Amino acid sequence: MASFTPDLDQLHELYCQYGADLFALCYLQAGRPAQALDLMAASLCDMAASPKLWELAASGKEGFLRVGHLNCVDASLRRPKRPKRKKDTSGQEAPRAVLPFSLTDPLREILKLRLPARTALFCRERLGLSWEAAAQLLGTSPARCQRLYGAALKQAKITAGQARANLETLSPGEDTLDAAWEEFLSQRGQAGFSTRQRYRRARRAMDVAMPFLALGVVAICVVAFLGVENGWFGPSSVPVQGTAQESSSDDLPLEVGDVSVYVPEEGGFAEYIVHNTPYSPEDILRQMVYLGGAPQGTTLLSANLDSGGTESSDGSTVTYTLGDTLSLTLEFSQEAASLSGEEGERMLQAMAATFAAYTQDLDQLSFRCQGEELTVNGKTAQDFLGGQLTITRTVETDYRE
Repeated sequence: MASFTPDLDQLHELYCQYGADLFALCYLQAGRPAQALDLMAASLCDMAASPKLWELAASGKEGFLRVGHLNCVDASLRRPKRPKRKKDTSGQEAPRAVLPFSLTDPLREILKLRLPARTALFCRERLGLSWEAAAQLLGTSPARCQRLYGAALKQAKITAGQARANLETLSPGEDTLDAAWEEFLSQRGQAGFSTRQRYRRARRAMDVAMPFLALGVVAICVVAFLGVENGWFGPSSVPVQGTAQESSSDDLPLEVGDVSVYVPEEGGFAEYIVHNTPYSPEDILRQMVYLGGAPQGTTLLSANLDSGGTESSDGSTVTYTLGDTLSLTLEFSQEAASLSGEEGERMLQAMAATFAAYTQDLDQLSFRCQGEELTVNGKTAQDFLGGQLTITRTVETDYRE
């Protein structure tokens, strides 16, 4: 690509003509003369490196200041950190630059506005542009330019006359215009000037495109989430040939229904049909304790239902094979160790019958307490599994918390 070389004499003529307004525009963005000078030099570099921007700048005041406004927008997006004040040779901080104008309260309020509102106020009250010309400089519509102008006056709590009077005072110092031009010539004379300018333009384009890219990523994530939730992408491709019936107490089903709780009494056992009972060992044991079918204060520490199944894998295929033995192991708190004698044996039998009714087709049943198998009179829960109880009466009751 052939390098672009602007007419520096014409650029300098335009700069001399509109430089004061360019300084005012850049100062409204930067708030400090030194940074305003940097923005002015950057604007001149853009005009000298891009044929499109040079053509825009050469079209007149609005185009020239439009290039400056683009640099102000770029600077506002990046929000550079405030530079530390330099110290002189004596170790003291260098004095602040003396402004050739007074920083009045209305001007401070204008500097607090957002950049589009500041620029709209600048276009109307300092440059005296029409709404159409101001919109061209801002890169927006005349209607929005009017809204920005009205909002700026309202937020700054000033009148149009106050805005005009204060904006007209913004002028560069005696050497500011020359310093900005010299800085531009210095940067242009350095090696790699064209490359650096192309990089700046690419970075500016990325800044503009980034919000749209982020919005696109969010939209893709939302579509992906909805697709998975609603099955838009079809069922899972991983085949499953079975399910092992192995779980902990947290994984057991929590459906609600009727549960039989057996309680020893004189002559046999009473069967309590407890309605609306959650199907979990903890809740069933709680009803057993309430009704007298388990020792007072007994709680469930753990539960394990195991089918003895096995798992095998072949590449991406996982196969679960059900076992032939269904076993239930329950670990009770130390209160269960109080079972003893004939009464304790009958209560152990009632407990075994209750959990056997809850988990049908059991092959093995184990009650453990304090790390050992719960044994009463030499008998365990397994000894009572499958046995028949003498039911003396049947009572219906509701689940109690």
